[in-house]
Amino acid sequence: MRRPCFWLMLYAVAFGAFGVYGGCKPETARLTPAAPGTAAKRVCISYAYWAVNVREVAVARRLKEHFEAANPSISVRLLEIPQRYYDKLQTMMAGGEPPDVFAANYGRLADFVRAGAVRDLLPLIENKQSLASQYAPATWESLEALALSLGKQGLWGLPRDWPPAGLLLYNRDILAAAGVEEPRGSWTWSQFRRACERVRAADLPNITPAAINLYPYSVLTWLAQADAPVLGADGSVFPQPKQAAEAFDFILGLWRDGLAKRPDPRHDDSIEQFASGRVAFAFGTFYSLETCAKIGSFDWGLAPPLRHRRQACSALPTFLAVSARSQHPEAAFRWARFLSTTGAEVYAEQALAVPAVKSNRTEELFLRMPPLNRARKALREAVAVSQPPPIHPTVAYERLADEIRSGLESMLLGRTDAAGAVMQIRQRLRNGNVAAASR
Repeated sequence: MRRPCFWLMLYAVAFGAFGVYGGCKPETARLTPAAPGTAAKRVCISYAYWAVNVREVAVARRLKEHFEAANPSISVRLLEIPQRYYDKLQTMMAGGEPPDVFAANYGRLADFVRAGAVRDLLPLIENKQSLASQYAPATWESLEALALSLGKQGLWGLPRDWPPAGLLLYNRDILAAAGVEEPRGSWTWSQFRRACERVRAADLPNITPAAINLYPYSVLTWLAQADAPVLGADGSVFPQPKQAAEAFDFILGLWRDGLAKRPDPRHDDSIEQFASGRVAFAFGTFYSLETCAKIGSFDWGLAPPLRHRRQACSALPTFLAVSARSQHPEAAFRWARFLSTTGAEVYAEQALAVPAVKSNRTEELFLRMPPLNRARKALREAVAVSQPPPIHPTVAYERLADEIRSGLESMLLGRTDAAGAVMQIRQRLRNGNVAAASR
């Protein structure tokens, strides 16, 4: 008996692990009108996305129905993946059955482009200038920066949302009990540290001043505030090593000096700590606000991003890409464009995303409902100073993040100081690049 192909078996396992909504027959068809007296065939395209909660699933299904009603020649099959999204996406691609359209964050999008899995959208666009004008300038500039970083000219996706990360959350009740005034504007690192010291000095029972995490979005935020770019224009890592070490020392100094519990580089429970009411400050993302909205035991607030050499925060943007192997690129592009414009407004209306599209309606839709509406001012400020993750010409985003995490782990274990951690990261990535280039 012949053994089944490994990749087909793996694909079957992965395919069974997510939901499919909206079946359609994979007929080959064109988007041009059918000839008189003939029935028009429907193009079937598939769309893979994170089905992380019931509200997002409901929105995606509603958008599918709206799109199909307006585009009767196209049928959309939703591939709803709740867990291990990128693992399953890569398995589908390796099995020769990639989705026509898929969602990806900025770093992962670059990895897929580097692997040749994404279609250049420029040939499908009638007027690039007109299309670009529909999106916030920073989101479109990030696409151009991605192409420049990879040395692959083209348009490799459409922006859907631009959620800021590294946001400063605070517990109003703890600050009041400690006699600490709430941040009315953007605090400096020094002001933030003094506030943590005052919370500790108040000696409140079972209260820790801050919860920190070493996930990429937070680390990239502190590096940006220190004006310490991860990558130089030539692809070099940490071209300003002293400023990078300053950022590492600032955040781990909070733990070292007893102002925060020891963070786990591989696991983040800082938002859970904050939601329990045990810490005064925590650093989260736009998506953390949904957790905060459910807090009933204390009053919370959101401060503008911290500043050191400059005010900044990272972003966790989502883009929509068309597979290089899609048999129906025109239909796929039409669906991706719909999701990134009309879809972005619907996501904003449901407080599920910060829209990348420019619209007269988005300001009214965005976080208009309490209790999230009180975070609007700080969020607008965060969006204005947020920036996407760095893209290296040859190093995968996950590898870059892992090496930064490893450097911070070395500091936690006492193996090196901040300057040594930066040197470790630079050396390991440089060695990896040399090894990759020699193969």
